[in-house]
Amino acid sequence: MPGTIWDAFVGRAAELDVLDAALARAESGDGAFVLIGGEPGIGKSSLVDRFAAQARGRGARVVWGRCWEAGGAPAYWPWVQVLRAVVRELEPSTVRDLAGVGAEHLAQIVPDLCEVLPELPQQAVPESDAARFRLFDAVASFLRATAAREQALVVALDDVHAADTPSLLLLEYLAREARDARLVLIVGYRSTELTREHPLAATLAELTRVPNARRLTLEGLAPGELSEYVSRVTGADVARDVLAALEARTEGNPLFVSELVRLMIAGPRAGNGAFRLPDEVPEGVHEAISRRVAALSSACRATLDAAAILGRDVAFDVLRALTDLDPETLLTAIDEALAAGLLVRTTSAVGDLRFSHVLVRDTLYE
Repeated sequence: MPGTIWDAFVGRAAELDVLDAALARAESGDGAFVLIGGEPGIGKSSLVDRFAAQARGRGARVVWGRCWEAGGAPAYWPWVQVLRAVVRELEPSTVRDLAGVGAEHLAQIVPDLCEVLPELPQQAVPESDAARFRLFDAVASFLRATAAREQALVVALDDVHAADTPSLLLLEYLAREARDARLVLIVGYRSTELTREHPLAATLAELTRVPNARRLTLEGLAPGELSEYVSRVTGADVARDVLAALEARTEGNPLFVSELVRLMIAGPRAGNGAFRLPDEVPEGVHEAISRRVAALSSACRATLDAAAILGRDVAFDVLRALTDLDPETLLTAIDEALAAGLLVRTTSAVGDLRFSHVLVRDTLYE
């Protein structure tokens, strides 16, 4: 029974090479920065997990910060996790030496530091620009000092599309301060969440100008990689027509591939014992797509529901006739679906719009 596409360790060789090169630069004292974008389920976190295991094998320290998407997280939450992880792995005397005079500023967002260094006063999260700058400088100095005593320090931030504005500002500051440190910054985000007005869009524009910055956009697995994965997890040769159908339905999205293969293995086979691709949308895929749709406006959801009736390719005139939305509201809803990566524009003779994945359409249709 397969777990995820990454259990078989296929694909992403070029992306791993970029991350390995970033680590090599950091080990030589030249800080590196890698931005990794892509749609949900494309394997951003899994790629960094794989790289993190290799980095630890080379003696690097790896710490994670994950943004919370459900709301209610305190300011600087991903950085709180990063700093907390570093502090908990070090002796109090080492923390005191590395933090130096910036310890009291770090304690503003990491109360755990007061437990390690009880002499520190507890203070509120900074609000003024001057106080925030002192915090940023303290965080940068602490991480630079920590990296200096390691082979390299890898800081991985996940789901940064959900980061609060103070966390993004700190990221911009640290990216520039890490240029001559044994530090690798890795930032993962969902490109489908970005709009022109999204706070991360402006941050990405700034970050791509940082020296030693690389920006990766993950695409679906290539046909050969998909075939290799299926062969490894099934332990059998799967018919070419089944592999072709799997590629067409998933477009190589690792989450979609692994979920469909899981159903294929557990489901009924053909009379000769050959694997058959299931018709239904796997529950894991259904949940992932449903979460994306649930975040949209009611008008956009209604538009997507109507579009799903028409099939994967959607003619605008037919869609307009099928909905009861006024033209301006309909166009706004379509723009929202395009920005979310659920629809794409097409110039085909079949329609003006197309669902980005057939599984997106199938989920909405069901």
